[in-house]
Amino acid sequence: MRRAAFALLFAAAPAWAADPIVGEAAYQRACARCHRDPSVILTRLGPDFAASDSAARAARLEAFIAAHHSPGAQAADIAAWLAAR
Repeated sequence: MRRAAFALLFAAAPAWAADPIVGEAAYQRACARCHRDPSVILTRLGPDFAASDSAARAARLEAFIAAHHSPGAQAADIAAWLAAR
């Protein structure tokens, strides 16, 4: 029983956490050509975006990136970098 609970706990956890350092490099490669100033993106997401916690900002940014021009697997990294700004 304990093994099953332990396995479920780790199966539900993400394989890796988003990396804002990787996200900055990915932003420069995939986004900066059109979006040179990342603060413009953050401003356009509205005042409630700035007031939310970093996890909420990262989730909202990741959804935005996926719906916009998703750079694939690095969307979470880019979102983590933008959310930390």
